[in-house]
Amino acid sequence: MRMGVACLKLPQEVVRRDALVWQRRAEAMAGALKLEGVEVQLPTAGMYLWLRLPPGVEDDVAFCQHLVATTGVALAPGQGFGPGGRGYVRVALVQPEGVLEAAAVRIAEAMRRKPAAASIRPDDPLEAGSAAAAYV
Repeated sequence: MRMGVACLKLPQEVVRRDALVWQRRAEAMAGALKLEGVEVQLPTAGMYLWLRLPPGVEDDVAFCQHLVATTGVALAPGQGFGPGGRGYVRVALVQPEGVLEAAAVRIAEAMRRKPAAASIRPDDPLEAGSAAAAYV
């Protein structure tokens, strides 16, 4: 709560500057995903994108575990935000545009492969320091 109050006290030019950062990142990520054939809508505000998983991929937790284990890209499973989030993943726009665009390619490839839950091994080690290891 204190952080929310502190944010409300920020000068408007800081708020506008930060909002432009999130907008540019959202546009970069959404544009890259669309180029890869993934349907996505730009948010009207905020630092997240929501993606619906493709038909045949039901378990958003398993998809996210598989994605991070195979690509190093970490997304948040939608069901962590309530029952309406099942079948969705949340992308946090916390990386620079170039990293987001590279992650978009990996996300789209994983969506096209439609990994089976049996293939998920969340204990697989990720390459430390690899360019693929990005939280988005």
